[in-house]
Amino acid sequence: MTTLLYTHSSFHRHEVPPGHVEHPGRYAAVEKALQAEEFAGLESRVPPMVAVSDVERVHSAAYRLGLESHVPREGLAQ
Repeated sequence: MTTLLYTHSSFHRHEVPPGHVEHPGRYAAVEKALQAEEFAGLESRVPPMVAVSDVERVHSAAYRLGLESHVPREGLAQ
Protein backbone atom coordinates (compact mmCIF):
# COMPACT_ATOMS: atom_id res chain seq x y z
CA MET A 1 0.00 0.00 0.00
CA THR A 2 1.22 3.52 -0.82
CA THR A 3 0.54 6.56 1.32
CA LEU A 4 -0.24 9.72 -0.62
CA LEU A 5 0.77 13.11 0.74
CA TYR A 6 -0.87 16.22 -0.65
CA THR A 7 1.39 19.25 -0.27
CA HIS A 8 1.51 22.77 -1.64
CA SER A 9 3.86 25.74 -1.37
CA SER A 10 1.01 27.81 0.10
CA PHE A 11 1.08 25.64 3.24
CA HIS A 12 4.17 27.62 4.33
CA ARG A 13 2.06 30.80 4.37
CA HIS A 14 -0.68 29.41 6.63
CA GLU A 15 -1.40 32.11 9.23
CA VAL A 16 -2.78 31.34 12.66
CA PRO A 17 -2.96 33.26 15.95
CA PRO A 18 0.21 33.26 18.10
CA GLY A 19 0.59 30.08 20.16
CA HIS A 20 -1.61 27.95 17.88
CA VAL A 21 -0.24 24.43 17.30
CA GLU A 22 -0.74 24.64 13.53
CA HIS A 23 1.83 27.03 12.08
CA PRO A 24 4.32 27.16 9.19
CA GLY A 25 7.21 26.02 11.43
CA ARG A 26 5.38 22.81 12.29
CA TYR A 27 4.70 22.16 8.61
CA ALA A 28 8.37 22.77 7.76
CA ALA A 29 9.47 20.34 10.49
CA VAL A 30 7.13 17.61 9.21
CA GLU A 31 8.23 18.25 5.62
CA LYS A 32 11.90 17.92 6.67
CA ALA A 33 11.21 14.70 8.62
CA LEU A 34 9.48 13.18 5.59
CA GLN A 35 12.71 13.54 3.60
CA ALA A 36 14.25 10.71 5.67
CA GLU A 37 15.09 7.46 3.88
CA GLU A 38 12.24 5.50 5.47
CA PHE A 39 9.77 7.77 3.67
CA ALA A 40 11.40 7.42 0.24
CA GLY A 41 8.35 5.54 -1.09
CA LEU A 42 5.91 8.25 -0.01
CA GLU A 43 4.03 9.61 -3.00
CA SER A 44 3.59 13.39 -2.96
CA ARG A 45 1.23 15.47 -5.09
CA VAL A 46 0.01 19.04 -5.33
CA PRO A 47 -3.76 19.08 -4.77
CA PRO A 48 -5.74 20.19 -7.80
CA MET A 49 -8.10 23.14 -7.81
CA VAL A 50 -11.67 21.90 -7.74
CA ALA A 51 -14.96 23.27 -8.95
CA VAL A 52 -17.78 24.24 -6.61
CA SER A 53 -19.67 21.20 -7.90
CA ASP A 54 -16.82 18.98 -6.63
CA VAL A 55 -17.00 20.54 -3.16
CA GLU A 56 -20.75 20.07 -3.12
CA ARG A 57 -20.35 16.36 -3.79
CA VAL A 58 -19.27 16.02 -0.15
CA HIS A 59 -20.70 19.18 1.50
CA SER A 60 -24.07 20.82 1.11
CA ALA A 61 -24.36 24.16 -0.66
CA ALA A 62 -25.61 25.69 2.59
CA TYR A 63 -22.48 24.51 4.44
CA ARG A 64 -20.19 25.87 1.71
CA LEU A 65 -21.99 29.21 1.59
CA GLY A 66 -21.88 29.44 5.38
CA LEU A 67 -18.11 29.00 5.35
CA GLU A 68 -17.68 31.49 2.53
CA SER A 69 -19.75 34.07 4.40
CA HIS A 70 -17.17 34.03 7.23
CA VAL A 71 -14.10 34.65 5.08
CA PRO A 72 -12.69 38.06 6.06
CA ARG A 73 -11.81 40.56 3.33
CA GLU A 74 -8.39 40.82 4.99
CA GLY A 75 -6.60 39.49 8.03
CA LEU A 76 -7.62 36.54 10.18
CA ALA A 77 -10.93 35.41 11.60
CA GLN A 78 -11.63 32.80 14.25
